[in-house]
Amino acid sequence: MLKTVSTANGLVSPTFSGNVTLSNGNLIIGTSGKGIDFSATPGTGTSELLNDYEEGIWTLAVSSGTGAITTVGAVVGRYTRIGRQVTVTGSATITTNGTGATYILVTGLPFAGNTAQNYSGCGVQSTTAKALSVSYTASNGNIFIRFADATYPGVDGTTLNFCITYNV
Repeated sequence: MLKTVSTANGLVSPTFSGNVTLSNGNLIIGTSGKGIDFSATPGTGTSELLNDYEEGIWTLAVSSGTGAITTVGAVVGRYTRIGRQVTVTGSATITTNGTGATYILVTGLPFAGNTAQNYSGCGVQSTTAKALSVSYTASNGNIFIRFADATYPGVDGTTLNFCITYNV
């Protein structure tokens, strides 16, 4: 059932009871910072407002901790942001490693992370199918990739596939 209530400024504010169904179209939040308010549910969080959802492509850059990667081939990055949580996935092909060593450094994240926290993710290297250790260091906003045994994963012709979730 729909009821309308006039507000102090003369605008009409609809109030619904029961379920609301949109048979066609989208629900559009017309004011920045507004969203879905879950404060009617029990909880002790500091915010119960979901006011951000976004997904897209991010442009990642790949280098090595020491030395230099001669040729980086295809790079692909996708992200999803829900509220403060961001999940990024990436794929980078090391065509020719050159003198690259220590770790793979990935920069260009779509959102800066919370500077008070560090995060870890997962991944796999295509040539050996070995697991990757993927970490995000908040102090500089970069992703570091090594093999799980802390050795360098960037050999010629390999593709690194990784993901990580962090907060903003």
